[in-house]
Amino acid sequence: MVFAPDGIDSFAAAKARSLTLDIFRVASLRDIIASKRASNRQKDLLDLPLLEAFRDEFEKLHSKPPRTAVEIAVERSKDSKQ
Repeated sequence: MVFAPDGIDSFAAAKARSLTLDIFRVASLRDIIASKRASNRQKDLLDLPLLEAFRDEFEKLHSKPPRTAVEIAVERSKDSKQ
């Protein structure tokens, strides 16, 4: 019985990190990389440098800067008033 792909803690955790594009659910790129690394198969290991480079570029373009403590406090204050 398979509970999760190699390198992934559980299907539930992977599902929580997945994306839905149109009607398709897609595993997160970080989970795909972790699974390929954990499989230790030569064909998967060959993919890793390209996938990791793509991940790095994608995250540079799409990541949000970290929130400051002040921003978090203001957000919490707004939430508590509602």
